[in-house]
Amino acid sequence: MDTNTSENKSVEILVFYIGKTLYGLRMERVEEIIGIQKIIPLPGSMDEILGIINLRNRIIPIVDSNFLLKEASASSLEEEEKNQGIVIVSFAGERVGIIVDDMCDVLSVHSEQFVSLSKKNEKNRYLKNFVRTKNDSGEDAANQLISMLDLEEMLTFGENV
Repeated sequence: MDTNTSENKSVEILVFYIGKTLYGLRMERVEEIIGIQKIIPLPGSMDEILGIINLRNRIIPIVDSNFLLKEASASSLEEEEKNQGIVIVSFAGERVGIIVDDMCDVLSVHSEQFVSLSKKNEKNRYLKNFVRTKNDSGEDAANQLISMLDLEEMLTFGENV
């Protein structure tokens, strides 16, 4: 096996802000990205669920990422609402929407840019790992880490609490 090929393998990640923190998801999990739309509340649902949307005659539950990640929402600022969006992801054969405060970019990152978590705990339970970003010359960008979300952990409400 050629280890050089696997070490230099690149993956595409969607990068966005939730609150003031930069997060990412692997693009293979992303079905589509849509603008904010009217979310219909579901009385009696878990706090993590904002409600549902009707997207092309499919009911999609919408997750409150700010609540889960304990981030202050940018949505309270009317101007910033324009940049909000919903990332529709595939999870356990279903489609689920995740509210994000600001869409950034799709980046191609190499496997050596991924940094493992030193230890999982309650504060970082929804993170899988980090990605060190590179500047235009290919060097590590100073203090620029993308927190990669762990969808399995994030979308299995209450099971691991």
